[in-house]
Amino acid sequence: MRVHGAPLAQDAQPALAGEVLGLLPHAGQVAPPRLAVVARRAEGLMRRPRGLADADGFGRAAFGHESQDDVRDGVALARVRAFPLRGFADWTPARRVRMIAAMFGTFDTLFAAVVVFVGGHFLLSSQPVRDPLVTWLGAQRFTSLYSLAAAAALVWLAMAYSNAAYVPIWTPPPDLHWATAALTLVACLLVATGATTPSPTTVGSERRALSPADPAPGIFRVTRHPVMWGVALWSVGHLLANGDGASMMLFGGLLVLALGGMAHIDQKRARVLGAAWGPIQLTTSAIPFRALVTGRTSMDWSGIGMWRPLAGLALYLALTAAHPWFAGVTAVPA
Repeated sequence: MRVHGAPLAQDAQPALAGEVLGLLPHAGQVAPPRLAVVARRAEGLMRRPRGLADADGFGRAAFGHESQDDVRDGVALARVRAFPLRGFADWTPARRVRMIAAMFGTFDTLFAAVVVFVGGHFLLSSQPVRDPLVTWLGAQRFTSLYSLAAAAALVWLAMAYSNAAYVPIWTPPPDLHWATAALTLVACLLVATGATTPSPTTVGSERRALSPADPAPGIFRVTRHPVMWGVALWSVGHLLANGDGASMMLFGGLLVLALGGMAHIDQKRARVLGAAWGPIQLTTSAIPFRALVTGRTSMDWSGIGMWRPLAGLALYLALTAAHPWFAGVTAVPA
């Protein structure tokens, strides 16, 4: 293990391990896999000169010292995302500002990933960009390359978030975790039901919109954007449960993508479908239940069925069970 390229003394490594555990207020309750993740991130930062510079700056700004112990503390704190900084609530505003300013440089990659993932969706699907590319590549090849680029950007976004520093902005009350669980359940139901029902808003839906069949069956009587609303509610739920800067950046970006994407999709469908979009727009609504409340449509329970909600429930239970593995913390409210 090295600091600024110089190896730490062998007898200092056990002490460093103790300091890292001491910096975790709930270390006794942390599952071993999560401790392994924390250790791996701290070790990775030790190997990166840029990360060491950030950690060194954090140690000096937050503690007002320049000792090697403070640098090591900064390294540990810079890489622990899942736990609040001890005593942060009691810090003075000036000390918080110095700490956040010293740590903000570590958000560069995450910010770039959010911009590429969210902005890329809007850019590549905009008419001035999409139409020339479709003419050049063909519709099928463009769709394939678009999906590949979106998947690559998503992987980058996940990795950037996983490696981002933990900078607490506010401390969510524990009771909000129940709201997160409820919103996530509704989100899973919307995503599973919407993804398995023929949609009037997806790419390639032109034939269905022009056919005699019901263009908006099942869940689309509730909203014509069930999957987008699922992503939006999931993002809001995680914004309520996570008060650190990296989480606010990630889930805030996904919320912008989901809400902005609904209007973007409606504009694109109106342009592509022309007059055929009129009946769909009149009998559905972007805002959930609006078309039902105003009497423009009626509920289609048979179009939803039983197996789709059960699939959404299964998705929720699977994500909850796997949450400690891929996120390092339980999703079950205490």
